[in-house]
Amino acid sequence: MGKEMYKMGLALGRHWAMRDATAEQLLRVRAFGAGKDWVAMHTDPAREFTQIIDPDKSDFMGTGANPSASFVAGFIDGAQAIKS
Repeated sequence: MGKEMYKMGLALGRHWAMRDATAEQLLRVRAFGAGKDWVAMHTDPAREFTQIIDPDKSDFMGTGANPSASFVAGFIDGAQAIKS
């Protein structure tokens, strides 16, 4: 995984969890477990992630229609670091 994309995902995941996520979205992300493990279990983690978290958008968090697996793993971990 790309370290820089992971770090960017981690920071944006924290920001999203604190400011933009709904309670339902946070529960979904917490159910994923560790970001790296979740990404490893899916053949197209970016598509599956965006379909679960934000199915109405085509450019999730400004990362493009298909963010990298590293970004998704970091995002999941970052969002889970925030306690609701």
